Amino acid sequence: MQRQRLAEKKSIELKRVEVACLTRELEHAVARLSSQLGARDAGQGVETFPSIEEEELFLSKDIDAELAWKGPNTAARLVQQRYLSLVLQQGTITEENRRLTERFREWQRFMKLLGLEHERLPKHGAAHSIGGDELLLQEGSGEGRWVVFSEDEPVIFYQPIARNTCHELAFVAYQRMQEVLGGPGARKMYNEAFGWKVYFSMHEEGERDMRTIRMQHRFTKRISAIDANGERITGDTLAKVTWKIISTPELYTQLYRSPMTSRMLQQVDAHTSVMMRTFPDENAVMRKRFVCLVVQVQDCVIDSTQDMMGVDWKSSTRRRVTILTKVLDPDKCFPRASTHTPNPLAEWMREGMSYLSFTEIDDEDSIEIEYGGLTNVGSETATCTGLPFVAMNMGEALVRWEQLVTPMRTLSITEK
Repeated sequence: MQRQRLAEKKSIELKRVEVACLTRELEHAVARLSSQLGARDAGQGVETFPSIEEEELFLSKDIDAELAWKGPNTAARLVQQRYLSLVLQQGTITEENRRLTERFREWQRFMKLLGLEHERLPKHGAAHSIGGDELLLQEGSGEGRWVVFSEDEPVIFYQPIARNTCHELAFVAYQRMQEVLGGPGARKMYNEAFGWKVYFSMHEEGERDMRTIRMQHRFTKRISAIDANGERITGDTLAKVTWKIISTPELYTQLYRSPMTSRMLQQVDAHTSVMMRTFPDENAVMRKRFVCLVVQVQDCVIDSTQDMMGVDWKSSTRRRVTILTKVLDPDKCFPRASTHTPNPLAEWMREGMSYLSFTEIDDEDSIEIEYGGLTNVGSETATCTGLPFVAMNMGEALVRWEQLVTPMRTLSITEK
């Protein structure tokens, strides 16, 4: 818009120069005509233009003299026509200049109001640090943009995260996942349904004065690596389809029974994105929400199992593809919003992580699927949704995800 206004301002200046040139040309033409008329009056034998008194005198003479006076003067008529065209062109240019000047003044008023509104916004630096989760904000670079999470909510300013920082955060989330998988939590099976084994546990973390209760969950299931059509399924195949589901808001909402919203805030690269989502809510008000970093990683795990004789150990390396989700601090992603201010319409999650991994077991032609995560119970789930509802939604989402990802196996009925 600023470039358009500058172009209009330049057009106004060009029109002014053009009017000045035409005015000078008209003055020169009138001066030349005046000099010619003066020469005729000096007796150079050229007929002059009559004045009003001379015209009245000529009308009283005979017809021949009157016709001789009314003979067209070609040079004079050309000058008159040129003068009229210049006058009309000058009027058009003047009107256009007036409109452009008015639009330029409106743009100046708009920029002034925009500056006043910008001064009312809270000031923030170009970078903020949160220890290990440092988000390199570049507010002065102009790369941020306004996003709409819900139609009935005001827009919110999102500040993109640097690519290198996203990769660092992804590495931190991967290390956290390894700690969770190697820890003692969620080892006792809670229930089993539709082939999924459910593991839940509660434990405390932190210092004595700042201890928090966290919920750890694990859903595991093994599926055949050969689909109904006889084609082989790999971890990459499942991860590709899953990535499409979580990146498409319409498909993501199909995973949950309660209303859910998902928005893509930033696509860092082909395997890294920043998204904004709501949390399952039994009242369907979509009050709980969070910003998360979603990244796809690959690694290998070593499965060590004792043989039947109990003497030797057999180690096999298995390839694993994992989709990690790490909850980010909303204050770092939305520097102009007050996420700590109590809001009846929105409550922000500030910590948590989840993972969905696909481990290829080649010797059994199967793939082990595991969905797990760690969540702060005190402030992230129980206050808004309740643990039973959250657990139920996780199971339902996995069943719907399985229906979208894996093809349906049909039974063929044959007559004897």
